[in-house]
Amino acid sequence: MVYEQPSFLERLRSSFDPLGLSIAWTLIASSVGTLLTVAASAIAPIPIVGLVAFLFIPFPTMLIYFGIIFLIYLISLAAPFGRWRGFSGCLIGVAVVAAIAFGYPEMANRLFDKQAEQYKQRGEWRPIAIAEGSTVTLVRSEDTDIDKGCDSFCFGLLLSGRAKQVTIMTAPAFGRLEELKISGKRYSLVTAADGCLAALPQMRSPNLPSTEDKANERIRLQQEFKINILNDVFEAELAKCMMTRDVQNEPQYGWTLINWHNKFNPESYDLPELRMHARVGILGPGSNGLKVTELFDIYGARVATPAYIWPYGGNAGTGGTFSPRIGTDRLDWEVPDLSLDSWWGFVADPDSIIQAAIDRVERAR
Repeated sequence: MVYEQPSFLERLRSSFDPLGLSIAWTLIASSVGTLLTVAASAIAPIPIVGLVAFLFIPFPTMLIYFGIIFLIYLISLAAPFGRWRGFSGCLIGVAVVAAIAFGYPEMANRLFDKQAEQYKQRGEWRPIAIAEGSTVTLVRSEDTDIDKGCDSFCFGLLLSGRAKQVTIMTAPAFGRLEELKISGKRYSLVTAADGCLAALPQMRSPNLPSTEDKANERIRLQQEFKINILNDVFEAELAKCMMTRDVQNEPQYGWTLINWHNKFNPESYDLPELRMHARVGILGPGSNGLKVTELFDIYGARVATPAYIWPYGGNAGTGGTFSPRIGTDRLDWEVPDLSLDSWWGFVADPDSIIQAAIDRVERAR
């Protein structure tokens, strides 16, 4: 009599109960699916065609999760659970997978969320009222594309008399603001400022016709001031009315306004960590020394819940790769819209500063 070796399927069926057999088949299907996921990585970044690859995205996660369940199921078969040992092992496996799928993101995101909450607002943000004759420092980031010289806000503070001197400087983003040392260019009006201002070109813009309404006329004049300040001819003449000197490592005093932006590729914050893109802050005299108020733009990625494996990397230009990593959810928390794209958003009364600057120039004529 010839003994026939049982086939793989027969051995599989004889080794497990229906529940274990279902898990085993699911695990085998997940293994095959993961291999297909690897093969499909080459087309994943290709538009339209790559949609086929996205059908295989769940398989690496399924392979891990069902692998855990199946392993615990096998261990339970040797345990003294009686006839329900396989079912009990499956329940334990599902519980372990659920703890991983939901517990791991919770633990991983806890520190992230705590940091984000701390940075969302450090202090109560209120636009400031700069008193006459103040000292003002404007701090930009080191890699900013903005002109480092005296801009319309700087000129406006000086011409209006709100600032007796304005310092423009650059600084790294995340030093302690309280320890900031002032280094940069300091601007102030020349001694005989009125005679110099009298020679300035007329502040008129052909694109902004005069109006009879006083409120609209005031707005028109303010717009003309901003436009003319940005005009090369007017700005060059106005610069002659300014004194400039270098300052180095002076203590911070008066008002210091920080408007800092970081350059980074948005794709670089796929990892579950916190990134700061922009930071605005104010240091000013307070009853207990310096008052510090800061706001941040926060970008980053939290671990997705439930945890899953994102299998693909690369792009259409470089080709796709099988690059498994923990799936993440983007976090984009932007500073509330406070017109902080320019310095004018830092002050409570920008219109009055502009009007006072215009009046100073007009009186000098």
